[in-house]
Amino acid sequence: MMMTGLELRQEQRLRLAVTPEIRQSIHMLTLPACELDSYVRELAAENPVLEYEGTRAGGALRSGRASSFPGNPLSRAAEAEPTLEAELAGQLRLLSLPRRIHQAAAYMAGNLNDDGYLQLDLGEIASELGLDQAEAEEAIRWLQSLHPAGVGARSLQECLLLQIARDDRSPALAAVAVERHLDQLAGQKWEAVSSSLGLSRSKVIEIRDYIRGLSPRPCAGICPGKPQTIIPDARIERMPSGFRIELNASWEPRLSVDSGYGRLLGDRLGEAGAYLEACYRSAYGIMQSLEKRRRTIRRVLQAIMDGQPGFLEAGASALRPMTLADIAAVVQLHESTVSRAVSGKYVQTPHGVFSFRSFFSASLSPDGGDGTAAAAAKQRLKAMIGAENKAHPWSDQQLAALLEGEGIALSRRTVAKYREELRIPASSVRKRR
Repeated sequence: MMMTGLELRQEQRLRLAVTPEIRQSIHMLTLPACELDSYVRELAAENPVLEYEGTRAGGALRSGRASSFPGNPLSRAAEAEPTLEAELAGQLRLLSLPRRIHQAAAYMAGNLNDDGYLQLDLGEIASELGLDQAEAEEAIRWLQSLHPAGVGARSLQECLLLQIARDDRSPALAAVAVERHLDQLAGQKWEAVSSSLGLSRSKVIEIRDYIRGLSPRPCAGICPGKPQTIIPDARIERMPSGFRIELNASWEPRLSVDSGYGRLLGDRLGEAGAYLEACYRSAYGIMQSLEKRRRTIRRVLQAIMDGQPGFLEAGASALRPMTLADIAAVVQLHESTVSRAVSGKYVQTPHGVFSFRSFFSASLSPDGGDGTAAAAAKQRLKAMIGAENKAHPWSDQQLAALLEGEGIALSRRTVAKYREELRIPASSVRKRR
Protein backbone atom coordinates (compact mmCIF):
# COMPACT_ATOMS: atom_id res chain seq x y z
CA MET A 1 0.00 0.00 0.00
CA MET A 2 1.45 3.37 -1.06
CA MET A 3 0.82 6.59 0.80
CA THR A 4 0.99 9.99 -0.79
CA GLY A 5 3.78 12.00 0.77
CA LEU A 6 2.83 15.26 2.46
CA GLU A 7 5.17 18.20 2.29
CA LEU A 8 5.10 21.32 4.43
CA ARG A 9 6.16 24.33 2.40
CA GLN A 10 6.40 28.00 3.32
CA GLU A 11 5.75 30.56 0.59
CA GLN A 12 5.94 34.34 0.45
CA ARG A 13 3.40 36.18 -1.66
CA LEU A 14 3.06 39.89 -2.36
CA ARG A 15 -0.48 41.15 -2.38
CA LEU A 16 -1.73 44.72 -2.77
CA ALA A 17 -4.35 45.53 -0.17
CA VAL A 18 -6.77 48.22 -1.32
CA THR A 19 -7.67 50.09 1.87
CA PRO A 20 -10.87 52.18 2.24
CA GLU A 21 -8.69 55.31 2.07
CA ILE A 22 -7.17 54.24 -1.26
CA ARG A 23 -10.62 53.38 -2.64
CA GLN A 24 -11.86 56.81 -1.56
CA SER A 25 -8.92 58.53 -3.27
CA ILE A 26 -9.50 56.53 -6.45
CA HIS A 27 -13.20 57.40 -6.42
CA MET A 28 -12.45 61.13 -6.00
CA LEU A 29 -10.12 61.02 -9.00
CA THR A 30 -12.88 59.48 -11.12
CA LEU A 31 -15.47 62.17 -10.28
CA PRO A 32 -15.87 65.30 -12.43
CA ALA A 33 -15.82 68.69 -10.73
CA CYS A 34 -19.53 69.17 -10.05
CA GLU A 35 -20.01 65.60 -8.70
CA LEU A 36 -16.93 65.88 -6.51
CA ASP A 37 -18.53 68.71 -4.54
CA SER A 38 -21.63 66.63 -3.70
CA TYR A 39 -19.50 63.64 -2.69
CA VAL A 40 -17.22 65.66 -0.39
CA ARG A 41 -20.23 67.40 1.14
CA GLU A 42 -21.61 63.97 2.12
CA LEU A 43 -18.26 62.99 3.65
CA ALA A 44 -18.17 66.22 5.68
CA ALA A 45 -21.71 65.60 6.95
CA GLU A 46 -20.56 62.26 8.39
CA ASN A 47 -17.39 63.65 10.02
CA PRO A 48 -17.85 66.07 12.97
CA VAL A 49 -14.31 67.52 12.72
CA LEU A 50 -14.41 68.21 8.96
CA GLU A 51 -15.98 71.53 8.01
CA TYR A 52 -17.36 72.05 4.51
CA GLU A 53 -17.17 75.71 3.47
CA GLY A 54 -18.76 75.38 0.03
CA THR A 55 -17.15 76.20 -3.30
CA ARG A 56 -16.26 79.46 -4.97
CA ALA A 57 -19.04 78.67 -7.48
CA GLY A 58 -21.70 77.76 -4.93
CA GLY A 59 -20.55 79.30 -1.64
CA ALA A 60 -19.00 82.44 -0.25
CA LEU A 61 -15.64 83.39 -1.71
CA ARG A 62 -13.41 84.59 1.12
CA SER A 63 -10.41 85.81 -0.82
CA GLY A 64 -8.39 85.35 -3.97
CA ARG A 65 -8.74 86.27 -7.63
CA ALA A 66 -12.23 85.81 -9.06
CA SER A 67 -12.46 82.75 -11.27
CA SER A 68 -13.41 83.05 -14.92
CA PHE A 69 -15.17 79.67 -14.81
CA PRO A 70 -18.96 79.28 -14.67
CA GLY A 71 -20.42 80.27 -11.31
CA ASN A 72 -23.78 80.15 -9.59
CA PRO A 73 -26.06 80.10 -12.67
CA LEU A 74 -24.54 76.87 -13.92
CA SER A 75 -24.50 75.49 -10.39
CA ARG A 76 -28.26 75.88 -10.11
CA ALA A 77 -28.81 74.47 -13.58
CA ALA A 78 -26.70 71.43 -12.83
CA GLU A 79 -28.62 70.69 -9.65
CA ALA A 80 -32.00 71.18 -11.34
CA GLU A 81 -31.34 68.88 -14.28
CA PRO A 82 -32.46 65.26 -13.90
CA THR A 83 -29.70 62.82 -14.65
CA LEU A 84 -29.50 59.20 -15.71
CA GLU A 85 -27.73 58.36 -12.45
CA ALA A 86 -30.51 59.94 -10.37
CA GLU A 87 -33.18 58.11 -12.37
CA LEU A 88 -31.49 54.74 -11.83
CA ALA A 89 -30.75 55.50 -8.16
CA GLY A 90 -34.46 56.07 -7.63
CA GLN A 91 -35.25 52.67 -9.16
CA LEU A 92 -32.58 50.95 -7.05
CA ARG A 93 -34.08 52.35 -3.86
CA LEU A 94 -37.29 50.46 -4.61
CA LEU A 95 -35.42 47.13 -4.55
CA SER A 96 -34.62 45.30 -1.33
CA LEU A 97 -30.95 44.67 -2.05
CA PRO A 98 -28.15 43.83 0.40
CA ARG A 99 -26.20 46.96 1.27
CA ARG A 100 -23.00 45.94 -0.57
CA ILE A 101 -24.90 44.96 -3.72
CA HIS A 102 -26.93 48.19 -3.64
CA GLN A 103 -23.79 50.30 -3.25
CA ALA A 104 -22.06 48.47 -6.11
CA ALA A 105 -25.07 48.83 -8.43
CA ALA A 106 -25.32 52.55 -7.56
CA TYR A 107 -21.60 52.99 -8.24
CA MET A 108 -22.00 51.33 -11.64
CA ALA A 109 -25.03 53.54 -12.38
CA GLY A 110 -22.84 56.57 -11.73
CA ASN A 111 -20.26 55.35 -14.24
CA LEU A 112 -22.53 54.81 -17.24
CA ASN A 113 -22.06 56.93 -20.33
CA ASP A 114 -24.94 59.01 -21.71
CA ASP A 115 -26.19 56.07 -23.80
CA GLY A 116 -26.38 53.78 -20.76
CA TYR A 117 -23.26 51.66 -21.35
CA LEU A 118 -20.91 50.58 -18.56
CA GLN A 119 -17.37 51.21 -19.78
CA LEU A 120 -15.48 50.11 -16.67
CA ASP A 121 -14.11 46.60 -16.28
CA LEU A 122 -16.12 44.49 -13.81
CA GLY A 123 -12.99 43.10 -12.16
CA GLU A 124 -11.68 46.63 -11.68
CA ILE A 125 -14.95 47.69 -10.05
CA ALA A 126 -14.84 44.69 -7.73
CA SER A 127 -11.28 45.58 -6.69
CA GLU A 128 -12.11 49.24 -6.07
CA LEU A 129 -15.19 48.47 -3.97
CA GLY A 130 -13.71 45.50 -2.12
CA LEU A 131 -16.18 43.00 -3.63
CA ASP A 132 -15.65 39.49 -4.86
CA GLN A 133 -16.44 38.69 -8.49
CA ALA A 134 -19.76 37.03 -7.63
CA GLU A 135 -20.99 40.17 -5.83
CA ALA A 136 -19.95 42.40 -8.75
CA GLU A 137 -21.79 40.15 -11.20
CA GLU A 138 -24.90 40.16 -9.01
CA ALA A 139 -24.79 43.97 -8.84
CA ILE A 140 -24.58 44.37 -12.61
CA ARG A 141 -27.47 41.91 -13.07
CA TRP A 142 -29.64 44.10 -10.86
CA LEU A 143 -28.50 47.23 -12.71
CA GLN A 144 -29.36 45.59 -16.03
CA SER A 145 -32.83 44.73 -14.70
CA LEU A 146 -33.75 48.42 -14.45
CA HIS A 147 -35.61 50.55 -16.98
CA PRO A 148 -34.96 51.11 -19.84
CA ALA A 149 -34.09 47.66 -21.14
CA GLY A 150 -30.47 47.57 -22.23
CA VAL A 151 -29.12 49.83 -19.49
CA GLY A 152 -25.82 48.68 -18.00
CA ALA A 153 -24.72 46.81 -21.13
CA ARG A 154 -21.01 46.55 -21.83
CA SER A 155 -21.31 46.14 -25.59
CA LEU A 156 -23.83 46.64 -28.37
CA GLN A 157 -24.38 42.88 -28.50
CA GLU A 158 -25.18 42.69 -24.78
CA CYS A 159 -27.43 45.75 -25.07
CA LEU A 160 -29.52 44.07 -27.79
CA LEU A 161 -29.65 40.77 -25.91
CA LEU A 162 -30.95 42.50 -22.77
CA GLN A 163 -33.77 44.08 -24.77
CA ILE A 164 -34.65 40.81 -26.50
CA ALA A 165 -34.75 38.96 -23.16
CA ARG A 166 -37.45 41.34 -21.88
CA ASP A 167 -39.56 41.27 -25.04
CA ASP A 168 -42.11 38.44 -25.01
CA ARG A 169 -42.88 39.15 -28.68
CA SER A 170 -39.31 38.80 -29.95
CA PRO A 171 -38.95 36.43 -32.94
CA ALA A 172 -37.68 32.94 -32.25
CA LEU A 173 -33.87 32.70 -32.49
CA ALA A 174 -33.47 36.50 -32.42
CA ALA A 175 -31.10 36.20 -29.45
CA VAL A 176 -29.10 33.45 -31.19
CA ALA A 177 -28.84 35.61 -34.29
CA VAL A 178 -27.44 38.51 -32.23
CA GLU A 179 -24.99 36.25 -30.39
CA ARG A 180 -23.62 34.53 -33.49
CA HIS A 181 -24.41 36.55 -36.58
CA LEU A 182 -24.69 40.26 -35.77
CA ASP A 183 -22.01 41.28 -38.28
CA GLN A 184 -23.46 39.01 -40.97
CA LEU A 185 -26.94 40.46 -40.47
CA ALA A 186 -25.49 43.97 -40.79
CA GLY A 187 -23.77 42.87 -44.01
CA GLN A 188 -26.95 41.23 -45.35
CA LYS A 189 -25.33 37.79 -45.57
CA TRP A 190 -28.75 36.15 -45.70
CA GLU A 191 -27.68 32.75 -47.01
CA ALA A 192 -24.99 32.23 -44.34
CA VAL A 193 -27.34 33.18 -41.50
CA SER A 194 -30.21 31.19 -43.01
CA SER A 195 -28.06 28.07 -43.27
CA SER A 196 -26.72 28.40 -39.72
CA LEU A 197 -30.09 29.00 -38.08
CA GLY A 198 -32.10 26.67 -40.30
CA LEU A 199 -34.53 29.42 -41.22
CA SER A 200 -35.83 30.72 -44.50
CA ARG A 201 -34.41 33.91 -45.99
CA SER A 202 -37.65 35.76 -45.26
CA LYS A 203 -37.50 34.75 -41.57
CA VAL A 204 -33.89 35.91 -41.33
CA ILE A 205 -34.83 39.28 -42.84
CA GLU A 206 -37.72 39.48 -40.38
CA ILE A 207 -35.27 38.94 -37.50
CA ARG A 208 -32.93 41.57 -38.95
CA ASP A 209 -35.77 44.09 -39.18
CA TYR A 210 -36.75 43.34 -35.58
CA ILE A 211 -33.18 43.87 -34.37
CA ARG A 212 -32.99 47.17 -36.25
CA GLY A 213 -36.03 48.28 -34.27
CA LEU A 214 -34.16 47.85 -30.98
CA SER A 215 -32.29 50.78 -29.48
CA PRO A 216 -28.47 50.78 -29.66
CA ARG A 217 -28.51 53.75 -27.22
CA PRO A 218 -31.25 52.87 -24.72
CA CYS A 219 -30.65 55.81 -22.36
CA ALA A 220 -30.00 58.57 -24.91
CA GLY A 221 -33.50 60.04 -24.41
CA ILE A 222 -33.89 59.39 -20.70
CA CYS A 223 -34.48 63.11 -20.06
CA PRO A 224 -35.80 64.44 -23.39
CA GLY A 225 -35.63 68.15 -23.96
CA LYS A 226 -33.32 68.75 -21.02
CA PRO A 227 -30.00 70.29 -22.04
CA GLN A 228 -26.93 68.85 -20.35
CA THR A 229 -24.88 71.26 -18.29
CA ILE A 230 -21.13 70.73 -18.60
CA ILE A 231 -18.80 72.17 -15.99
CA PRO A 232 -15.23 72.32 -17.35
CA ASP A 233 -12.69 70.82 -14.96
CA ALA A 234 -9.93 72.94 -16.49
CA ARG A 235 -9.32 75.54 -19.14
CA ILE A 236 -6.51 76.25 -21.59
CA GLU A 237 -5.76 79.90 -22.29
CA ARG A 238 -3.66 81.30 -25.10
CA MET A 239 -0.96 83.54 -23.66
CA PRO A 240 1.70 85.68 -25.44
CA SER A 241 4.30 83.10 -24.36
CA GLY A 242 2.23 80.03 -25.29
CA PHE A 243 -0.64 78.17 -23.63
CA ARG A 244 -1.50 77.99 -19.94
CA ILE A 245 -3.50 75.33 -18.10
CA GLU A 246 -5.75 76.47 -15.26
CA LEU A 247 -7.75 74.02 -13.12
CA ASN A 248 -11.30 74.95 -12.23
CA ALA A 249 -10.78 75.88 -8.58
CA SER A 250 -14.23 77.49 -8.44
CA TRP A 251 -15.85 74.04 -8.18
CA GLU A 252 -13.32 72.57 -5.75
CA PRO A 253 -14.76 71.88 -2.28
CA ARG A 254 -13.18 74.10 0.37
CA LEU A 255 -12.57 72.21 3.62
CA SER A 256 -11.08 72.87 7.01
CA VAL A 257 -10.57 70.89 10.20
CA ASP A 258 -12.17 72.01 13.47
CA SER A 259 -9.31 71.97 15.94
CA GLY A 260 -11.67 72.44 18.90
CA TYR A 261 -12.22 68.73 19.16
CA GLY A 262 -8.47 68.24 19.61
CA ARG A 263 -8.70 69.26 23.27
CA LEU A 264 -10.92 66.27 23.91
CA LEU A 265 -8.33 63.85 22.62
CA GLY A 266 -6.09 64.47 25.59
CA ASP A 267 -8.96 64.21 28.08
CA ARG A 268 -10.91 61.32 26.59
CA LEU A 269 -9.81 57.73 26.49
CA GLY A 270 -11.61 54.66 25.31
CA GLU A 271 -14.16 54.63 22.53
CA ALA A 272 -14.82 58.39 22.41
CA GLY A 273 -11.14 59.26 22.06
CA ALA A 274 -10.56 56.55 19.47
CA TYR A 275 -13.57 57.79 17.50
CA LEU A 276 -12.31 61.39 17.42
CA GLU A 277 -8.84 60.26 16.44
CA ALA A 278 -10.31 58.26 13.54
CA CYS A 279 -12.32 61.33 12.47
CA TYR A 280 -9.17 63.46 12.35
CA ARG A 281 -7.31 60.83 10.34
CA SER A 282 -10.20 60.61 7.91
CA ALA A 283 -10.49 64.42 7.58
CA TYR A 284 -6.80 64.86 6.75
CA GLY A 285 -6.99 61.87 4.39
CA ILE A 286 -9.86 63.49 2.48
CA MET A 287 -7.93 66.74 2.11
CA GLN A 288 -4.83 64.86 0.95
CA SER A 289 -6.95 62.95 -1.60
CA LEU A 290 -8.27 66.25 -2.99
CA GLU A 291 -4.74 67.59 -3.37
CA LYS A 292 -3.58 64.35 -5.02
CA ARG A 293 -6.54 64.52 -7.41
CA ARG A 294 -5.62 68.09 -8.35
CA ARG A 295 -1.98 67.21 -9.04
CA THR A 296 -2.86 64.11 -11.07
CA ILE A 297 -5.40 65.85 -13.30
CA ARG A 298 -2.97 68.71 -13.99
CA ARG A 299 -0.12 66.31 -14.85
CA VAL A 300 -2.32 64.23 -17.15
CA LEU A 301 -3.83 67.25 -18.92
CA GLN A 302 -0.39 68.82 -19.36
CA ALA A 303 0.90 65.59 -20.93
CA ILE A 304 -2.13 65.43 -23.25
CA MET A 305 -1.62 68.99 -24.46
CA ASP A 306 2.14 68.47 -24.88
CA GLY A 307 1.28 65.53 -27.12
CA GLN A 308 -1.32 67.45 -29.14
CA PRO A 309 0.41 70.69 -30.23
CA GLY A 310 -1.50 70.72 -33.51
CA PHE A 311 -4.84 70.77 -31.68
CA LEU A 312 -3.91 73.89 -29.75
CA GLU A 313 -3.25 75.73 -32.99
CA ALA A 314 -5.80 74.26 -35.42
CA GLY A 315 -8.44 72.35 -33.44
CA ALA A 316 -9.80 68.79 -33.66
CA SER A 317 -8.83 68.29 -37.31
CA ALA A 318 -5.16 68.30 -36.24
CA LEU A 319 -5.42 65.63 -33.52
CA ARG A 320 -2.60 63.07 -33.50
CA PRO A 321 -2.97 59.40 -32.54
CA MET A 322 -2.71 59.07 -28.77
CA THR A 323 -3.53 56.30 -26.29
CA LEU A 324 -3.90 56.09 -22.53
CA ALA A 325 -0.69 54.04 -22.47
CA ASP A 326 1.20 56.92 -24.14
CA ILE A 327 0.18 59.34 -21.40
CA ALA A 328 0.73 56.76 -18.64
CA ALA A 329 4.34 56.39 -19.80
CA VAL A 330 4.90 60.16 -19.78
CA VAL A 331 3.43 60.84 -16.32
CA GLN A 332 4.67 57.51 -14.92
CA LEU A 333 1.28 56.41 -13.63
CA HIS A 334 -0.66 53.21 -14.20
CA GLU A 335 -2.89 53.25 -17.27
CA SER A 336 -5.99 52.68 -15.10
CA THR A 337 -5.10 55.81 -13.08
CA VAL A 338 -4.89 57.87 -16.28
CA SER A 339 -8.24 56.41 -17.35
CA ARG A 340 -9.83 57.57 -14.09
CA ALA A 341 -8.22 60.99 -14.36
CA VAL A 342 -9.82 61.62 -17.77
CA SER A 343 -13.17 59.95 -17.03
CA GLY A 344 -16.05 62.43 -17.25
CA LYS A 345 -13.72 65.45 -17.30
CA TYR A 346 -13.99 68.40 -19.71
CA VAL A 347 -11.59 71.17 -20.65
CA GLN A 348 -12.43 74.59 -22.06
CA THR A 349 -10.09 75.39 -24.96
CA PRO A 350 -9.78 78.19 -27.55
CA HIS A 351 -11.60 75.78 -29.91
CA GLY A 352 -14.52 74.96 -27.59
CA VAL A 353 -15.22 72.57 -24.72
CA PHE A 354 -13.86 69.04 -25.19
CA SER A 355 -13.93 65.93 -23.05
CA PHE A 356 -10.50 64.71 -21.97
CA ARG A 357 -11.21 61.40 -23.71
CA SER A 358 -11.73 63.11 -27.06
CA PHE A 359 -7.96 63.65 -27.29
CA PHE A 360 -7.33 59.90 -27.34
CA SER A 361 -7.56 58.16 -30.66
CA ALA A 362 -5.89 55.17 -32.30
CA SER A 363 -3.63 55.54 -35.32
CA LEU A 364 -5.09 54.68 -38.71
CA SER A 365 -1.71 53.63 -40.10
CA PRO A 366 -1.14 49.84 -40.19
CA ASP A 367 2.08 50.02 -38.15
CA GLY A 368 0.47 52.20 -35.48
CA GLY A 369 2.84 55.08 -36.20
CA ASP A 370 2.10 58.79 -36.42
CA GLY A 371 -0.65 58.44 -38.98
CA THR A 372 -4.00 60.18 -39.02
CA ALA A 373 -5.90 59.91 -35.74
CA ALA A 374 -9.32 58.31 -35.88
CA ALA A 375 -10.84 61.41 -34.26
CA ALA A 376 -9.39 63.64 -37.01
CA ALA A 377 -10.70 61.23 -39.66
CA LYS A 378 -14.17 61.51 -38.12
CA GLN A 379 -13.96 65.29 -38.25
CA ARG A 380 -13.02 65.16 -41.93
CA LEU A 381 -15.81 62.67 -42.64
CA LYS A 382 -18.32 64.95 -40.91
CA ALA A 383 -17.11 67.94 -42.96
CA MET A 384 -17.38 65.97 -46.23
CA ILE A 385 -20.95 64.91 -45.52
CA GLY A 386 -21.84 68.45 -44.50
CA ALA A 387 -20.60 69.77 -47.87
CA GLU A 388 -22.16 67.04 -50.08
CA ASN A 389 -24.92 67.57 -52.63
CA LYS A 390 -28.08 66.81 -50.64
CA ALA A 391 -29.87 65.61 -53.75
CA HIS A 392 -27.11 63.07 -54.42
CA PRO A 393 -25.42 62.25 -51.10
CA TRP A 394 -22.28 60.15 -51.14
CA SER A 395 -22.44 56.49 -50.22
CA ASP A 396 -20.07 55.03 -47.64
CA GLN A 397 -17.99 53.53 -50.44
CA GLN A 398 -17.70 56.90 -52.21
CA LEU A 399 -16.75 58.58 -48.93
CA ALA A 400 -14.05 55.94 -48.36
CA ALA A 401 -12.65 56.67 -51.84
CA LEU A 402 -12.67 60.44 -51.23
CA LEU A 403 -10.89 60.02 -47.90
CA GLU A 404 -8.30 57.75 -49.49
CA GLY A 405 -7.64 60.49 -52.03
CA GLU A 406 -6.70 62.71 -49.09
CA GLY A 407 -4.37 60.09 -47.66
CA ILE A 408 -6.83 58.70 -45.08
CA ALA A 409 -7.21 54.99 -45.74
CA LEU A 410 -10.51 53.68 -44.37
CA SER A 411 -12.60 50.71 -45.45
CA ARG A 412 -16.25 51.18 -46.34
CA ARG A 413 -17.17 49.37 -43.16
CA THR A 414 -15.07 51.72 -41.02
CA VAL A 415 -16.63 54.74 -42.72
CA ALA A 416 -20.07 53.34 -41.86
CA LYS A 417 -18.98 52.78 -38.25
CA TYR A 418 -17.63 56.33 -37.88
CA ARG A 419 -20.74 57.76 -39.53
CA GLU A 420 -22.95 55.93 -37.03
CA GLU A 421 -20.80 57.13 -34.11
CA LEU A 422 -21.30 60.67 -35.41
CA ARG A 423 -25.05 59.90 -35.52
CA ILE A 424 -25.22 60.66 -39.23
CA PRO A 425 -27.78 58.55 -41.13
CA ALA A 426 -27.06 56.53 -44.26
CA SER A 427 -27.09 58.20 -47.69
CA SER A 428 -30.62 56.97 -48.47
CA VAL A 429 -31.97 58.68 -45.36
CA ARG A 430 -29.92 61.84 -45.93
CA LYS A 431 -31.35 62.08 -49.42
CA ARG A 432 -34.91 61.88 -48.14
CA ARG A 433 -34.16 64.63 -45.67
